[in-house]
Amino acid sequence: MTATGEVAFSDRNQIPLFEEVTLNSPVSRPVLSFEERVGMALEGIDAVMDKGKIPVSAFSAGKDSSCVMALILMAAKRRKENGLPVPPIVVCHADTLIENPAIAAHARSEIAKIQAYAQRYDLEVIVDIATPSLSEHYLVQVLSGRTIANMPDGGKRCSDMLKVAPITRQKRRIAKAMGAEDTVTCIGTRLEESAERSRSMVERGESDSKPVRNRQGDWILSPIMHWSIDDVFEFLAYAKTGVIEAYSDFSETLELYRSMNSGACELSVYQSGRAPSTACSARSGCWACLRRNVVDGPAEESLNNMVAEPQYAYMQGLAKLRDYIAKTHYDPAKRNWLGRTVNDDGTITIAPSGYSPEHCTDLIRFALTIDAAEKEASSALGISPRFEILRPTDVVAIDFIAARYGYQIGLNASFWYREIHERGRRFTVPKDVAFYPKKAFPAPLNVPFSDSQYEGVFSGQRDLAAATADCEQTITKRSGAVYSGGLGANQFHVDEEGAELFLAFDLDRALERYHRSDANPTEVVHYFLRLGTVQLFKGQHAENDRQLRMANRVYRGNLRPVLNNPEALVARLGNRTEFRPSAAI
Repeated sequence: MTATGEVAFSDRNQIPLFEEVTLNSPVSRPVLSFEERVGMALEGIDAVMDKGKIPVSAFSAGKDSSCVMALILMAAKRRKENGLPVPPIVVCHADTLIENPAIAAHARSEIAKIQAYAQRYDLEVIVDIATPSLSEHYLVQVLSGRTIANMPDGGKRCSDMLKVAPITRQKRRIAKAMGAEDTVTCIGTRLEESAERSRSMVERGESDSKPVRNRQGDWILSPIMHWSIDDVFEFLAYAKTGVIEAYSDFSETLELYRSMNSGACELSVYQSGRAPSTACSARSGCWACLRRNVVDGPAEESLNNMVAEPQYAYMQGLAKLRDYIAKTHYDPAKRNWLGRTVNDDGTITIAPSGYSPEHCTDLIRFALTIDAAEKEASSALGISPRFEILRPTDVVAIDFIAARYGYQIGLNASFWYREIHERGRRFTVPKDVAFYPKKAFPAPLNVPFSDSQYEGVFSGQRDLAAATADCEQTITKRSGAVYSGGLGANQFHVDEEGAELFLAFDLDRALERYHRSDANPTEVVHYFLRLGTVQLFKGQHAENDRQLRMANRVYRGNLRPVLNNPEALVARLGNRTEFRPSAAI
């Protein structure tokens, strides 16, 4: 390190870049000083830029990705000072929308510092933040009754939804804009992290001196792969004390590591294109994550550690809600026992699927109450809310999805949004809830489901009310099938402004019409589509038609009140009873 605190480049490594080779083992390095390790990392990044390639930083704002981000900017700044061409730098970040609020705020703050550093030194930095679509929004899917929380034994569905799919879209977006062959993703993987991580890095042939292709064909570079944990924290400490000029002094980063352990699973997604096969460590990830055993798991679980400290006490409600979901997860009375697919013979399977309508309602009320409390607390402090579990778009999406399956009375989430945010009602997470142990559920049972009206013209994705008024807008598919609902968008979409306007101006009138026990919930689907507040995913009309046919059968059979009762479901379906609407609630 020079007297001015800068790390000098070593002699240029003459190994050609971008050789398509697979290494049997990582390049071995002699014992190096800290300054030499930093210099070699800078050299590897500089060589990428020297070839005119665009460095892409997989940035989580954790310790390792922060080091890599700082190194990229340091290399770019030095090239600028030396009159050498500097390519644009792309900063890729992933926000699951249910991130630990302290980590999410930290990431936003660090990204702002990156942008300020780039402006100060006239560097072109492009920030791209990947977020899940509403059909991938984990909490929306859980609270609508479509899926259940991802427990430790539940695979990696949540990571696929929240990380893999959004980051895959992000990578394609960047490759299309910048050129797949012209971008190199710099990741913060290190050999020392674990034996499993080391084996994976060796198998991929990762290198700190030249880019290599991963299994998806992307070029990746691992600038700090030979760094120890001490090297990482030494780098952050030097930046904090001003010995190294970085985009941040990392004081907030170091404070967060004092209060919890950090893991950023998007780094795994960037290098492999898929979710990690083991739990994502959940040390600083999603506040709702249950892939670790949070009920009686290790005492070092980060969220519980953090909320014990005064500065993070505002997240206590999130921790309580997460733990409540975990403790009640295996309770059969809180599950929906109606399958989501009708078998070829017209039967349906009775087996636990999503959460019951009553349990979903409880969770919605708890979440909205926590949001209301945070708004009140942040207002008293004169700051913006530090988190929002359910945005207006989420509330509308929950109502739309629940109506599409026939699981809830119409506009259930919107009703509770009004009651809690506008009328002051509160529902707190119960205290001292006993953990319901995992037990074997009864064997699945197939029972009759489809009825004489199941294949009716208006039992699926057709708007009977609009057709009656001769104003139904339909599309005809190549198969000849006719559907309402518009052409659809590139993904399931709720218009942000439309959702806010609906909750502010149309809600009371809509509740009078649709929030009734004698109103068919599927009318809510057509209502939102007519408003234009919701757009279907194009190409999914047939799937929506199937779901609505099931939902209408649920209504005709008056199954909604007994979805959590398998014996009652079997009895009603076996007797082929049909619902005769009576009084409104």
